[in-house]
Amino acid sequence: MVQASKKDVYVMDKYVCTNFIQDTLSKIQELIYNGMKNKDIGVREKYEWLREYFKGTIRQIIKIYKNRIEDIHEENKEMR
Repeated sequence: MVQASKKDVYVMDKYVCTNFIQDTLSKIQELIYNGMKNKDIGVREKYEWLREYFKGTIRQIIKIYKNRIEDIHEENKEMR
C-alpha cells in the first residue's frame, strides 16, 4: 500500500469536496431555474421563494466558513 503525504491527501480531499459542492449547487440551481419556467404562477412563486432561500443560505455558509477557508489556505501554505 502506498502512503499518501499530508499534502496529497489535502489536495485530493479539496478536489473531491470542491467537485461535490459544485455539482450539488449546479443541480439545485438547475432545479430552481427549471421550476421558475412553470406555467402555474403558484408553482413559480414557490420556486422564487426557494431561489431567495437558496441565495440566503449560500450567503450564510460563506459567512460562517470564511474564516475556516482562510485557515485551510494557511495550512496549505505551510504544507508547501
